[in-house]
Amino acid sequence: MPAAARLGDPIGHSKALTGFVAGAVTGLVFATGVAIAATMVAGAVAAEVVTAGLATPLVAGVAATVGEIVVSGAVGSYLSSKTENIGENIGSKMQASTGLVVEGSSNVFINGKPAAFVTKKVVCSKIGHPSGDMVAEGASTVFINGQPAGRVGDQVVCGGKIMAGSSNVIIGSPTKRVLSVNPEVPHWVRTAAFVASFLPGVARGAYRLAGAAIKAVAEKGLVGAAKAGGKAVARAMERRAIGAKGQNFYKTKYLKEHHAAEIADTKANFKTHGVSYEEAKKYLNTEEGRKYIDKMQKADPNASLESITDRAVGNIQSGSTLPKSEEASSPLYKIVPPEEGVTAYSPYFMKKEELEAAQKSGKNLGDYFGLPVKSERGTYDVYEVTPRSSATVWSSKIAPASDLGGIVIREGGGEQTLILNRGEWNEPVKIGQVKN
Repeated sequence: MPAAARLGDPIGHSKALTGFVAGAVTGLVFATGVAIAATMVAGAVAAEVVTAGLATPLVAGVAATVGEIVVSGAVGSYLSSKTENIGENIGSKMQASTGLVVEGSSNVFINGKPAAFVTKKVVCSKIGHPSGDMVAEGASTVFINGQPAGRVGDQVVCGGKIMAGSSNVIIGSPTKRVLSVNPEVPHWVRTAAFVASFLPGVARGAYRLAGAAIKAVAEKGLVGAAKAGGKAVARAMERRAIGAKGQNFYKTKYLKEHHAAEIADTKANFKTHGVSYEEAKKYLNTEEGRKYIDKMQKADPNASLESITDRAVGNIQSGSTLPKSEEASSPLYKIVPPEEGVTAYSPYFMKKEELEAAQKSGKNLGDYFGLPVKSERGTYDVYEVTPRSSATVWSSKIAPASDLGGIVIREGGGEQTLILNRGEWNEPVKIGQVKN
């Protein structure tokens, strides 16, 4: 029975599109081989017909060429459809996280998190998918706020599925689809692949009809050209399906050119999807949480308890795990855009080994550390801060985040170290730069 879905649970897509495209490429290679064989047979038949005196060379050549196109097209299309199906089936079994549930019930909670149900919003990083995607399926007999409850395996409008959910709450009953779901392999991709499967035969037939000069060129390079062309067509199809800029779309100039106002307003558009508000408040009532508040009050003694608490909750919610305190006697580090420097009150830092791990991960640093698009740069300044003496800090795992209404998804997953009283540390010193 499937697990219940909640706010912050991941959604993902399979590799069905990639598998289909790989199958289409393989099919084009096979179709090219069929076209070559058909060309040889057609040439032999034409020669035999002419030799027997049954037709003129032109008539025999045209007839053989038409037969070549028909046979190679039909067989090539059949082989391509088989390889496409195989590739799609293999790819559909491979799942990758591409987003998360970003909206849940206002009054029904599962494990302290708002419950997800049909019509609640998700965000997906696949380019070309509209913002405001929603859960499309749920339990047919279990309802939350009048809508079918979302579970692991239920689909969302963009064609993805909810990938993970509660570890101890399951919801049975058959699946009910309320909203339409887009196919993972778009119809236009299937049509393009079908048309492409005929191209090798048509191309070779056209070359035969064009005369001896083109035929000579074809004999020297058509096979290699057909294979390379097939791969290029496949790459073009997948690029169009996922968007020309792919998963690194947010690294380009496009966003800053088209969403400048939204990028500047990070408070309204940048959302972290970590520890829930209820979990954060509960944490602050523990002994560890009281130490957390006490440290912030010492840093800002003139601030009200309400203001301190609000800031504390915000800091805690930037993590996907509750913060744990530890004593620090070694330097900590922070990356910032070159023109900005380190602000006086920012609590977010990292250990040296975490910065090294981020660089070795091969990920975009903004993705690794869950940064807003506003902070995206090709190069960052690296600052070091040292404690005046041993100081208490808090560490947590960086939560996933979304920006610009879900156009950009940040995976997070790195470790952040929170300095709650910057007065216990020396001024930050720039020590170098790091490339994104």
